[in-house]
Amino acid sequence: MDDRRALMAAIAANADEDTPRLALADWLDEHGTAPDRARAAFIRLQIEAAKHPINSKKWNEWIDKADELHKQHAATWFAPLTPLTPKTFGSGAERLRTKRGLLAYLMVHTDGFLLKANQVLIPEALAAVGVELLHFYSSTKKIEAFAASPAFKWVSGFSYHEADDTALGLFGTSEQMAHLSELQLDAVKVTDAGLEAFARDSRTTKLRTFGCTVAGTMKTLKGKYTAAGLLAVLGSKRFPRLRELNMGTEQPAKFDWAAFFASPALKRVRSLTVGGKAPFAALTACPHLTALEELLVFNAVVTDADVEALLASKALKKLTGLIFHGANWGRPRLAPAVQARLEERFGEGAISYSPEQK
Repeated sequence: MDDRRALMAAIAANADEDTPRLALADWLDEHGTAPDRARAAFIRLQIEAAKHPINSKKWNEWIDKADELHKQHAATWFAPLTPLTPKTFGSGAERLRTKRGLLAYLMVHTDGFLLKANQVLIPEALAAVGVELLHFYSSTKKIEAFAASPAFKWVSGFSYHEADDTALGLFGTSEQMAHLSELQLDAVKVTDAGLEAFARDSRTTKLRTFGCTVAGTMKTLKGKYTAAGLLAVLGSKRFPRLRELNMGTEQPAKFDWAAFFASPALKRVRSLTVGGKAPFAALTACPHLTALEELLVFNAVVTDADVEALLASKALKKLTGLIFHGANWGRPRLAPAVQARLEERFGEGAISYSPEQK
């Protein structure tokens, strides 16, 4: 493995750390072309911007400089992906969104990804470009080949549609996925048994973020897992770094929210995403969310009393980032004084109302 590929592998295996990215920037400065040296500067600028609050004076200063380099050199930096589009990768702005110097994610057509020729081309492209996450549009019957793909060595995570117990088991035991820090599963078909086996046997011991949600038709919303299965993953000692739980917009209709919020396993959660059907009163009353720093709630009905309880919660003292997205469908807005208090603590974007809100 050459030095550049080794540096990219180190970044994929340590997605949260700046040091491997800065080491790549140093290498590009010393060994690269003019666009490579511009990429080195771009990496450093975005890393510096990430240290400051979004839209702060310092953040804007670093981002403006980075954006100028991006405009000048993005076509060259991301050229290795060109032969693979659009049949394999989605097109559009999402292909150019960056995070701390790397592409934040790529949307991927699963069938195109699994083409024999692409299993040679894609790893080479990812190793050259630097991509954090792969988002797959659909599931595949060729799940063993999917889980064994060498392409995953060059990313830090991926999202997958309609995973069942077999798929989850293969993800957890894949040699190519052992370094992953993020796994997002939507419209899942997994059961408690599958989640418990993943929690017991998975090799993805660097997992930082786990997402599990049901979505789509009402039939899908019935789901096959319960709070017990999800808590088995959250409480597993195999995932000492797990701090972010994405429960999406929906959980199974019979999901036991009382059991979920009663679990001490929540003490490790720093970032939580839930849908509006989660009982917000139970969340604010939960004594275990003492480490929670970020909370995103989709399509919730939020009352003045809910906000007052949240602001008064002793357990939620570390909460600094909060967004209610699409709130209060068919219901009134918060009282102006209550909304002002919410925004005073969490900023003007703390709540966005549903278009159908009264």
